[in-house]
Amino acid sequence: MKASIIVSIAALSLTTAGSSNTHRLSDYPSITKDDEPSLTINDFSGIHNPKMWACNTIMYINETIVLRFKTPNAPFLGIVDPQGHFFYLVFPSEDAIGNLIPFVGSKCFENLSELKINTTALHGDPYTYDVYDNQPVFTQSGVYTFIMGENLHIDNPGFLEKVEVAYIHAHRRNQSYETIAIK
Repeated sequence: MKASIIVSIAALSLTTAGSSNTHRLSDYPSITKDDEPSLTINDFSGIHNPKMWACNTIMYINETIVLRFKTPNAPFLGIVDPQGHFFYLVFPSEDAIGNLIPFVGSKCFENLSELKINTTALHGDPYTYDVYDNQPVFTQSGVYTFIMGENLHIDNPGFLEKVEVAYIHAHRRNQSYETIAIK
């Protein structure tokens, strides 16, 4: 508690000191406009505007994750489990082989603004040689990473949209609290 108060006071002091030192170029007649450093303020061009996000990122058995999207969506959505195993969830339906079917086909996915995924029911294409059946995805506790893009097998992960979800392979405990009488 004491440390957070000290940090808060230090931050407040720095903010106050910085705001009291607001001089204009006209306050210094010997400095010309060319001497003033040029700095673009409020340039947000480097900020990433996500095309995929989730409001609740801690999930348990049989709960539903709601992924939200800024459409149009890329044609592929996959997920990587805590052990690094990759599963395709969204891919073109016409590319399905055997019993490997997409959770949602790429054409339908393109204009979806949200996708509800139940942690118990989700099965995906495990992208494993000689496996032609979808496999369960949420099988162990850990961080799962949803990835979306035009091509999910690329060298530069900066071209992919990512959302991480912490999954606990147990049922959520009842959040109700009992009233305790004090004598």
